[in-house]
Amino acid sequence: MGLINKIFILIVIVLSFSSLSGIAADDMDDNPLSENDIRSSVVGLFYDLDRNPYNPVVGYGSVMRYILPDPLLFIRYIYPPEGHVDIYIAPLMRRAVNYWNNVLGVHFTIAEGHVGGPSNFVVQTMLPTMLDTSHSDYYLGDLEAFTIFPYSRQYEEDRFDYGITSSGIYMAPEIEVSSLLFTTWIETMGLDHSFREYAELHTYTILLHEIGHALGLVHPEDLIRGRRNTVTDTSPGHSRRHQYVEYSVTNQHHVPIMLISSVAFLLSLHNQIGEDLNFNNIVVSSEERRLVENQVSMICLPRQIQNNAKISSSKKNDECNYHGVYPVAKMIVPIMSILN
Repeated sequence: MGLINKIFILIVIVLSFSSLSGIAADDMDDNPLSENDIRSSVVGLFYDLDRNPYNPVVGYGSVMRYILPDPLLFIRYIYPPEGHVDIYIAPLMRRAVNYWNNVLGVHFTIAEGHVGGPSNFVVQTMLPTMLDTSHSDYYLGDLEAFTIFPYSRQYEEDRFDYGITSSGIYMAPEIEVSSLLFTTWIETMGLDHSFREYAELHTYTILLHEIGHALGLVHPEDLIRGRRNTVTDTSPGHSRRHQYVEYSVTNQHHVPIMLISSVAFLLSLHNQIGEDLNFNNIVVSSEERRLVENQVSMICLPRQIQNNAKISSSKKNDECNYHGVYPVAKMIVPIMSILN
């Protein structure tokens, strides 16, 4: 067995897996997609506990039923020249859920529950453990949001690391708006908006992205870094990585909602459609929609089911062909510290 294979096996045995949105600031690329940008060439999913491409039906059942423990949950956006605005999450979450339900069709539903009733997903502010600056490796306060989905190694890890009791979207309590972000809002959404209107559209974009994570979608940048085995940060909280399922994309006009940088997404989408962005044209790419739809409709069956049913590879849907991406080098850093 080669050295790399030995290292990989050791990594799988020793390390747990990373947070969905746990990306260091240095990983961000705020530039819009260029014509042949590799970020527009891939789309992918996480693996579940059974090492299958993540399927929401397996994770949640037929319904992802979310609740807001605080119905008045809001994010405070702070931009010194404009002051601050509080953006309430509930109405924007309903709008984002409605969008995704149109993608999911009859096979899977996201529905709003009621506090005290049955639920398997929460939308709330980050827990104190996520905002604890005394544990920098696990600090999440520099993220806009953080998503955890069930039936994943990440869920089991975060139950230990943060004390979570439910899958969900954990929102930052505050977002400090940079000059770059505010300028991007003006450039991509137009001049005739208030600070509040810009922040509402931005929050809607965040929720579309985070629901994508909840359904299993990954950042294209993670797929790219995994394939290239590039170490871009060294903190254990950010270096532990999932393995990903990668699908190639041939459409070079693909603008993934799952881009790490919201600035890059807004600029890229604006460049693509050539008009000011609004609630009706901030959308998930067709490739991402198709991938999730294929999963919930069971077009792409888990490997175990394929094997049990003796389904030949020639009969599989072409869109279900994928290969694993193993970001080995990203995981070597904490391994080395453990071994030493």
